[in-house]
This record gives sequence, C-alpha cells and structure tokens, in this order.
Amino acid sequence: MRETAVLIPFKAGRRKSRLSRVLTMDQRRRLTDLMLLEVLEAFREAGLLPRCYVVSSDRLALAFARRVGALAIEEPRDRGVNAAVLTGVRALGSIANFMVVPSDLPTLTAEEIKMAIDMKRTFDCVLTPSHSLDGTNLLLFSQRAMPALSYDSDSFWSHICGAGRKALTLAIYCGVGIMFDVDTPEDLRTLSVSRRRTPSAVFAKEVLHRRLS
Repeated sequence: MRETAVLIPFKAGRRKSRLSRVLTMDQRRRLTDLMLLEVLEAFREAGLLPRCYVVSSDRLALAFARRVGALAIEEPRDRGVNAAVLTGVRALGSIANFMVVPSDLPTLTAEEIKMAIDMKRTFDCVLTPSHSLDGTNLLLFSQRAMPALSYDSDSFWSHICGAGRKALTLAIYCGVGIMFDVDTPEDLRTLSVSRRRTPSAVFAKEVLHRRLS
C-alpha cells in the first residue's frame, strides 16, 4: 500500500452532460462534488487518502480535495483522462504503483480497494470494468508494467488488448461497488434507490422526486 499512488481525474467545465435531461447544471455540479467526496472517503477508510491525487484543471475541485486531506495535481486545461493520468504519473515519477479511478463511483468501498491492491501483488495489472462493460473503473499498474492508456472509447477492452500486446499479466476484478458509475439518467435512478444511503444517493432521490412531483 505504501508504494501506491491513487490518481483521480476530475473533469472541469461541463460535468455529466448526459444527465442534462434530468438535472440542471448546478445540480450536476453538486452531484459530481458529492461523488468525489464519497470516492475520497472510501480511500480514507482504506488508509490511502494521503496518497490520493485529484488531477484536474478545476481549481475548486482541487481546493476541495486538499480540504478533505487528499492531494492535488493541477492541469493547465482539461485534455481528457489519458492526459490527466500521464500528468499524474510524470509528476510522481518515483512512485512504484498507480491506481486510477474515476471520481463518480458512489458505491466504491474500502474492501474493494484493498482487494484490488492484494491482487496486484500477483499480477502486473488489475482492471475493473464499468457496469456497462465498456469503461474502465479501476486500473492498477506499476511504472515498469504500464499498459497503453485508452480511456477515450471502449476503454475496458482496449486496456485488455493493450496489456496483451505488452505481455502483461492481468487480473479482472468485478467488485459490485466499484463497477457502478453514474453517467446516464438510468444510472441516477439506480443510485436513488441504492440501499446505501450515501449523500449522493439521498441527493439523487430528492432531485428525482422533485422532478416527478
């Protein structure tokens, strides 16, 4: 654990545009802030919060990360997830292992984080897909065995192929909490009825109830 840095890319500008049909811009900002907090809380419970780096050009998000005990790496502008991860890796060049997770995993648990790290002791890389099996919700790798980054489209399968091309051993970890991200109105509805009454779940339930009433 001590040699693992966590990179959390955080998109600036228009957030969660696919939710614009059901949430206002201010509501989308509130939701993304709550989910970032929940991701950081999961890492706090796992004992890794001091090794979490939020990578973003959004200065408000970076200031928020610092206030809750995480660290921040500022980008000059938003250039996508691939660029954000590379910025983090280059800024922390002496770190042995990197774990990349998105900021929108409201059901992520400390136990899942620890499980992924345990699996990394046996494999070159650990990879978790999104629940739709196209995105990448966790990528854990070392400096010496880094797969080609491909977060732009169909990243889960692209990362598998990239690891294969480099002959890297790969573990696929399908933790229920870590696979759930929030991108669509359907995801928001699922979050709103979650058994875990997290702040983002409560918020989702409230805004959807107001919309329907």
